[in-house]
Amino acid sequence: MMRYALLVALVRASSHWLDAYEQRGYFVLPRVFSGARLMHLRAAVARYLRDHGKDHEYMMRGEKLGGWFVPGIERIDQLKIFEAEVARDERLARILRRILGDDFKLLERSEIYVSRIGNWHSDDLYDAFDLYATSLPYVAEEWCPPTGPKRPPPLAKPNTRAAPPKDDDELCAQGMEYGFGKATTFWAGEGTAHERRVTTVAVYLEDHADNEGGLSVAPGSHRNASVHGDTVARLDPWSPSHRPEAETPFDLIRSGAGDAVVFDSRLVHRGPRDDVADFKRELSRSRRTVATFSFGRNNAVSEAVWKSTSASG
Repeated sequence: MMRYALLVALVRASSHWLDAYEQRGYFVLPRVFSGARLMHLRAAVARYLRDHGKDHEYMMRGEKLGGWFVPGIERIDQLKIFEAEVARDERLARILRRILGDDFKLLERSEIYVSRIGNWHSDDLYDAFDLYATSLPYVAEEWCPPTGPKRPPPLAKPNTRAAPPKDDDELCAQGMEYGFGKATTFWAGEGTAHERRVTTVAVYLEDHADNEGGLSVAPGSHRNASVHGDTVARLDPWSPSHRPEAETPFDLIRSGAGDAVVFDSRLVHRGPRDDVADFKRELSRSRRTVATFSFGRNNAVSEAVWKSTSASG
């Protein structure tokens, strides 16, 4: 009877989390890591940074953002344990199956961020993915068919320093050679087997119930390209449409130690501000550590991710 009651409670909680994911773009899954497991993972990060931290101080604009960025933890012996531990949570697996399908994949994009400033952005899959994404079915079928009019996506900005394309034909030529630019696959192929469905799971190793070291998100910014583009423009300090952050509704998530924030990768979000950043790289000071994992639907998008990470790894 007790086991049945726990199952009913889990199903109800899952429905609540899924509703939040669809409407607001995220939910918090409590205590994915806890107790001795959490302490073990914290210690693993501290040992790795003590031994190899200098290799990661200036990755991903570390000179401006502080702290450490550790990519590809699935290929680092001392940190592989993170993927094994996150895979143990049956609640998470159950929800990901609902969102992404029974055969969802863990994409090779697992990373750790320690005591860094986080600016507003969405989780793209880097330029290497953008190149392999040109093989996605809708690129040749809808964007740049070999004959007839070209219809490249509105966000297209090829990854080249060449002169801006004069027309859609030239844009397609540049895009097919260099990639069409970040975010072009966010809403492409919707309703087809090859639509992009990527979920980010960010697990926080420290408690942020009483501080601003957790994740901030712009709820609903994952829904469509129009809402997403408007949100990014308002929050981007270099945009002509920029407005003070306080004028754009956002949620500061006060996660507990070991909690996971599960969100649509298109959701506009940021990490903490300057007071959390560690520019001196002092391991003895209080740290803010988040391990992130990307899960995707088993389709051509995930295949392109695998190819890109294999090529760059």
